[in-house]
Amino acid sequence: MNVPEIIRKKRDNRNLSESEIRFLINGYVKNEIPDYQMSAFLMASFLNKLSRTETLFLTKSMMESGEVYNFSDIEGIKVDKHSTGGVGDKVSIPLSPILASLGFYVPMVSGRSLGHTGGTLDKLESIKNFNVNLTKEEFKRILLQNKMVMAGQTDSFVPADKKLYALRDVTGTVESIPLITSSIMSKKLAEGIDLLFLDVKTGNGAFMKNYDDAKILADNMFDLGEMMGKKMTYIISDMSQPLGDYAGNGCEVFESISILKGETHNEASSLIEEITCMIMKKNSVGNSDEERRKKYKDAIESGRAYEKFLNMIHSQKGDIRSLKREDLMYEKKLEINAEKSGYLTEFDTYSIGIALIYMKAGRFKKEDSINHKTGIKIEKHLNEYVNKGETVFSVFADMRYEDAEKILKNSFEIKDTKKNEIKLVKISRGV
Repeated sequence: MNVPEIIRKKRDNRNLSESEIRFLINGYVKNEIPDYQMSAFLMASFLNKLSRTETLFLTKSMMESGEVYNFSDIEGIKVDKHSTGGVGDKVSIPLSPILASLGFYVPMVSGRSLGHTGGTLDKLESIKNFNVNLTKEEFKRILLQNKMVMAGQTDSFVPADKKLYALRDVTGTVESIPLITSSIMSKKLAEGIDLLFLDVKTGNGAFMKNYDDAKILADNMFDLGEMMGKKMTYIISDMSQPLGDYAGNGCEVFESISILKGETHNEASSLIEEITCMIMKKNSVGNSDEERRKKYKDAIESGRAYEKFLNMIHSQKGDIRSLKREDLMYEKKLEINAEKSGYLTEFDTYSIGIALIYMKAGRFKKEDSINHKTGIKIEKHLNEYVNKGETVFSVFADMRYEDAEKILKNSFEIKDTKKNEIKLVKISRGV
């Protein structure tokens, strides 16, 4: 096959065959096709959009570019959940042990911080000595042992996505729904799961700020997953404010532990309960919503879910003695207070995420190091009444980060009247 001819074909808005797409992906992974030719293909695909069939071909080719996990010999339902990301989105950390305590297997391959959003791996590495770099054999052994494992992408796991994402990042081709779909789904479908639950975020703290774009992405991933023979469910949920009470790596692990112990009840714990019950319903667990919620509460109140979390940490070499508040986060350094009284009607959630990067809780460049103990507590949430001088954010840090302070001070609005109520879960499909 001829690479320039394939590029011209997509440039002219003609559909590519599976063999043409596979030829491009395999050649790029083997370094037989240079970046400049793959960049041209990506831009042609960005401008002319890949069809759903082409997106399926691309996803399959990327998925099969390396190791594909197969857990068909494990009896039981294998599930995973993927979120498109936001600020304070720690859902995966408590959700996984809750699902494992309910009898599901959760083989979760997670990522690091991306843009203004936090990454599950960075959060888990707040736990002293926790190992996210597992071989395929270690991954399966821990999954069998604990019914759950949370680890990173190895060099041999979907290598095409790792190379393509780095190229998209520097060629202006990130914001393409077919390319985003293939990037996410190639990794998730390679995990050996039976069911994938998608939490697609929308709002000013999400990548998909517009609801219509979020729904198009959700439907694309849902349909592709079903075409690949997987059970699929999605929700579109709100990211117009940070999720829960804390944002920052160790801070979010601290909050996750509090949720697992049944000590925290907020929007994050409500979302985790909703997702858990939807996954149970999709797999015919429980005869009613009431019964499923009872099972969820029992997993928390009995301590089984927290025990699963501790077992995973131990299996992945983490120090379970380092889960105290002082191990995970700094003491409070300062407070960001309201300058007038009124209702908190707006958060600039994207800017809050950027403030966290200035505090070294995230990365501007992929080689930047993380300070796992910096973070914030959101003391007031949307539509709450705030008195002048009351604290909106508590900041936990080792030093003053002036750029972050300036951003946080300008990241919320207070007005005389409340805004319309915002639904946490806007829509679901496949439940």
